[in-house]
Amino acid sequence: MTVESFRSSLLFRAVLAACTATASIAVLGAERAAQDEGNTGDGVHVLWSQRHGYPWGSGVSQNFEDIFEAYDSAKADDFKVPKAHTWVIEEVYVVGRYLHGSGPPRSEQVTFYKDTNGLPGDVVATYEVVGDLGGGAGSFRMRIPKTALEPGVYWLSVVANMDYAVGGEWLWAISTARRLSPSAWENPGGAYRQGCPTWCRDDINHSNVMFELKGRERPAP
Repeated sequence: MTVESFRSSLLFRAVLAACTATASIAVLGAERAAQDEGNTGDGVHVLWSQRHGYPWGSGVSQNFEDIFEAYDSAKADDFKVPKAHTWVIEEVYVVGRYLHGSGPPRSEQVTFYKDTNGLPGDVVATYEVVGDLGGGAGSFRMRIPKTALEPGVYWLSVVANMDYAVGGEWLWAISTARRLSPSAWENPGGAYRQGCPTWCRDDINHSNVMFELKGRERPAP
């Protein structure tokens, strides 16, 4: 696969037009099956969920091989730790799908950011993990080191580390439901020509990506 053929691909045209592509029925089916799992019963429970709504589109969030480095991009969305609580996050679940391949990524980069004026700011924590692939449909359940967050607004970003030539593209599902700020996206190399070398918020569509955080909570100090 050459750079020119990649540019002419369906993904590139879709992202160039709107940074989204039509979500497949497989995403919704995998999501409904995963929702049946509920809380684990060992004190770990759902702290924040954006798994509601219907997945109407998706956006690329991937670290490609060197030849496609200019296409490296990331999506992120915000969540809020309530007052008087500390969250200790242990698990991240994201709803996604593959295009032009079937994955899987060699790993995923999970990053938490502080909020700065409604966009991702300073990095709080970042981990490279290998998640449970959830049957191969493109959704991941990722266990992470215990990450304590005090009250406030934070951003979560998940990026698939995957070569296009091996697994195609990974797209993070976008929900019809809205919560807090719209999701953000960046493409430092500029290959998608969207004018987002750093974080841009999707204020036009007010899109939110689909994810869930699990862990434990305790009173804030």
